[in-house]
Amino acid sequence: MQLAMWCLARALIGLAAAAFAAAVVQVAFALAGGGSTAALSTAAELPRLVMLVWLHTLVFSIALALPLIAVAHLLAVRSWTLCAACGIAVALAGFMTQYASEGRGSTILNAYALAAFVTAGLAGGTAYWLAAVCRAKKTPSTISKAL
Repeated sequence: MQLAMWCLARALIGLAAAAFAAAVVQVAFALAGGGSTAALSTAAELPRLVMLVWLHTLVFSIALALPLIAVAHLLAVRSWTLCAACGIAVALAGFMTQYASEGRGSTILNAYALAAFVTAGLAGGTAYWLAAVCRAKKTPSTISKAL
């Protein structure tokens, strides 16, 4: 039971790290593209903006990422490629959700926004791999053994 709790804690910490890395990338893309400058009047507000985007990213991605994390842990898959691909898939789901929720006016459907989401997903997947996977024990299915 203790091993299963440790695996869950490691997964949740990894998910928080992934959402933070994705949020930093999203904010960097938004500020570099000239958007959201009204929300950032001083450099002191940058951490606040990153934390708001981090929370939004975490809330959205948790429902999509937890099943992917559970399957990867149960199958003992620990490759960076899988983590990066899952991160990109979750980010693309966020991109499509944002696009679907827009009205008939301006749209997020452009190459810059798509690049921002894909890069954020790649950064999130890499952060998850670094925080939760690469230092994990190399035994097959630690969760299933703990249960």
